[in-house]
Amino acid sequence: MRSENIQNLQIRNSTPADLAEILRIYSEAREFMRDNGNPTQWSDWYPPREIIERDIQSGTGYVCVENGEIQAVFYYNIERDPTYEKIDGAWLNDKSCGVIHRIAKRRKAKGAGEFCINWCLEQCGNIKIDTHKDNIPMQKLLKKLGFTSCGIIWVLDGEERQAFQKCSIFNEIKAVLWDLDGVLIDSEPGYNITVGELIRSLGYKFGEAEIAKTTGASYKNIAELLGLDEPKEKIERLYIEALLKAINQNVTALIDGAGGFLQELKSRKIKMAIGSSSPRVLVEQIVNKFGLSEFIDIIVTGSDAERGKPAPDIYLKCAELLGVEPANCLVIEDSLNGIKAAKNAAMRVLAFTGTALHNFDLSAADFQIDAYNSDTFKVIEHLLSL
Repeated sequence: MRSENIQNLQIRNSTPADLAEILRIYSEAREFMRDNGNPTQWSDWYPPREIIERDIQSGTGYVCVENGEIQAVFYYNIERDPTYEKIDGAWLNDKSCGVIHRIAKRRKAKGAGEFCINWCLEQCGNIKIDTHKDNIPMQKLLKKLGFTSCGIIWVLDGEERQAFQKCSIFNEIKAVLWDLDGVLIDSEPGYNITVGELIRSLGYKFGEAEIAKTTGASYKNIAELLGLDEPKEKIERLYIEALLKAINQNVTALIDGAGGFLQELKSRKIKMAIGSSSPRVLVEQIVNKFGLSEFIDIIVTGSDAERGKPAPDIYLKCAELLGVEPANCLVIEDSLNGIKAAKNAAMRVLAFTGTALHNFDLSAADFQIDAYNSDTFKVIEHLLSL
């Protein structure tokens, strides 16, 4: 018998291969509803196969998986749901939001429903959902998760539903602050090679633990972070030379799709900055090499701040020079040091995990994307509309 405590849950898009299992989970959910005083929310056929197939084809169907086995299923999308336009009551706000429908789980999958809803909240921070007046377990779960009961809405067949909303974000994004390495350019693998060669040539170890310590950290702190018994000025000089060597040898293009994000943000008149722990000479070389000055309003580097990441100095200086409050800034980062810096500056953080090297735990970020494309831009688009 399966344990009732669910661990190692993951969310992914549903696929045609999942269809039979999804149908079984919905059948089990209908049985659970009938057994718990809610026999009419979903009839013996809802949701029909064609709706599930449509969710799969449109990329709005998701499954929650543990060890390869589907535990829960749901619909999620950032959209304006027509059934939410009329409400007897009042929504918390009328801003862009994520919508959850048709969420169901296995009976034994304890915690899977909560996991799915929290995942949706991580995607956009402003969620609307509805449920039947007799679906007491769902209402209890939503209240436990901090949702507000907003009133009554009517679904397409005219039936009433209890409407709930949770919004954890209220400040409009007016500026996007980009880290550079691992966010705009995939430079970290090359850096690790040339820096590793340097550190080992000095007689010190440079492995996974050292990479984790130095990724996103200021070049001024490398000697201290790695415990190098060498003159600080010497290490800084050799370190910068190693980074420049990596850029010249290994970096030939922006990360796929990053240019499109920059162009889209510029077209919306969003202020942008680069906030990097790297030395200014390196950052300026990259900016010139890829023509980033067309998009970037200001640059703040490790050369310009007394303290590097995870201290907030670099990102606070970006906000100051842009004339934007920290609460109205979104930072795009790929390292734990960078995320800590943004959080210490009281800014929201979007973690980019789309590089091959990426194996850090960035769950402290408010949002995560693994690629730059039209689908993931919806996360930023949602924040711009708040």
